[in-house]
Amino acid sequence: MNRATFSQRRQLKIIPLFIAGAFIIIMIRLFHLQIQSSYNLFIQSNRNCLRIEKINPPRGNILDCKGRLIATNRPMIQLVWKGSGNNKLDQEQLDAIQLLTQLFQENFIDEIALLKAERQGAPLILREEVTFEQLSYLLEQFPHHKNLTIRTGFKRYYPHIATACHILGYLSGISYEPHGKMGLEKIFDENLRGTPGQRQTMVNSIGRRLQEEEVQQALSGDNLQTTIDIELYEAATRSFDAAHNGAMLVMDAKTGAIRVMLSNPTFDPNMFLDELSPQQWHDLQEKKPFVNRTIAGCYPPASLFKLVVLVAALEENIVSTDSSWFCKGYIPFCGRHYHCKNRSGHGSLSMKEALTQSCNIPFYEIGKRIKIDTLAQYANMLGLGVQATTFLPEKRGLIPTAQWKRATYRKPWWPGETVLAAIGQGPIEVAPIQIARMINAICEGYLITPRILEAEPINKEPIAISNKTLQFMRSSMEQVIHHGTGQRLNRLKNFKIQGKTGTAQVRELTSLANDLHDEHAWFAAHITYKNNDPIVLVILVENVGASSFATEIARKFLIEYSQLLDQATEQQEIKTT
Repeated sequence: MNRATFSQRRQLKIIPLFIAGAFIIIMIRLFHLQIQSSYNLFIQSNRNCLRIEKINPPRGNILDCKGRLIATNRPMIQLVWKGSGNNKLDQEQLDAIQLLTQLFQENFIDEIALLKAERQGAPLILREEVTFEQLSYLLEQFPHHKNLTIRTGFKRYYPHIATACHILGYLSGISYEPHGKMGLEKIFDENLRGTPGQRQTMVNSIGRRLQEEEVQQALSGDNLQTTIDIELYEAATRSFDAAHNGAMLVMDAKTGAIRVMLSNPTFDPNMFLDELSPQQWHDLQEKKPFVNRTIAGCYPPASLFKLVVLVAALEENIVSTDSSWFCKGYIPFCGRHYHCKNRSGHGSLSMKEALTQSCNIPFYEIGKRIKIDTLAQYANMLGLGVQATTFLPEKRGLIPTAQWKRATYRKPWWPGETVLAAIGQGPIEVAPIQIARMINAICEGYLITPRILEAEPINKEPIAISNKTLQFMRSSMEQVIHHGTGQRLNRLKNFKIQGKTGTAQVRELTSLANDLHDEHAWFAAHITYKNNDPIVLVILVENVGASSFATEIARKFLIEYSQLLDQATEQQEIKTT
């Protein structure tokens, strides 16, 4: 056999081996594609032909104590561009954009975002909200346009505008998925938001939509029922002068349910659902409306702190209910004069009259005999300087002690500072909600936790104060209304009011206002109208100079409050007959 023939036979033997090797390689490749990579290829295939869109659910409603809506959703019509998968816009699409610009009278379309949506075959919201007139025009001009479609969505809506805005808060509404930024909208954002749904769209190779279906239904968020009485809240808003900064709080004395939590100035939460202009934001910053003064505003308690001082003095046997005093307008102590608000003096006073007339002299004398730590102990016992609610972002304020001053200033606490603290001045700072708890503790005999949600449990804590002391305090607070600094309210019929007024001097303007005056006005009371359940009312007006401002607001509010209760009683009688 010659060499050429041998070479040919050898080549013929290699061919089957080559075919077998190629077959094995193909089988391995098929195994890799069909078995090992099947899932990844399936996902990639779906990505090429399927589009998944998120469906935002309706946000849960927020209700008042009677089930009335105070935050809800209203339907809105959106104009949506559905991309075709083309690299550029054709003439028909450009003409449509031109007509839309003429309709809305503004160049509102982001061309870069539109081109991106067109290439990716994705939806793009062109207009968040379309009016009925604009919708009519769109349906007439674009009845079957391949890219333009109408979608119904929901937009947050606050029907009572600024009423209860500090409790409700607001949403950041310019994003596709708005979220809570303040108040209950922020605290319970996850509950209110609900569960998003999904919409699946099948497209062809050029991005044209072939089929669309909802694969997962959106579930609306949970409703939230508050203890707020929106009708009572609006009455409080009418009573409180909008020209003044301050706070007003109404609490059910038996359950701790907050009916009104008014802070002034207010804001409209609806405005945050659209993009704010720089001027709007600047105006808001100047007014500082976002501070909830009922829980985060801390102020000197002024003469309201005399209630704490008198309770402490009676319980520690420093004075008795039969003690008497003589006020000549001042007392000397440590080389200086401590003056009464009545510079000419009140003359002879009983212990009850001292509180009724809010005379400083007896409390200066108590301040000379009591320790600041003892005052702090009773203040904390009555709810001052401690956490009041369970989840609201409140400030505790400050009830000073000797240790606090050493730690803060590295100086001892001086007796003269206790004398000033005895009339509610000095470094003492409290929030209006703490004053509400204090008034309620004295008049009801227990420290109650304020509630903002109906689902919250009623929590009452007994206080270690004798019944004799509490009875004396209630009787004295009632005399404040009949013969003392709260006489403005004495002419209201069918009311039993146990209250106290106060005028807080502010040497340094550390308040939230920039007013010309430097005195805050306080009024706080436990109030019962006819046979209705009692309420606690606390009013603070910043920088007005006299407590009469607060008592006048209380008078206006209680007139409306009594009318609302009478109307409710009449309606109930009609239903039963």
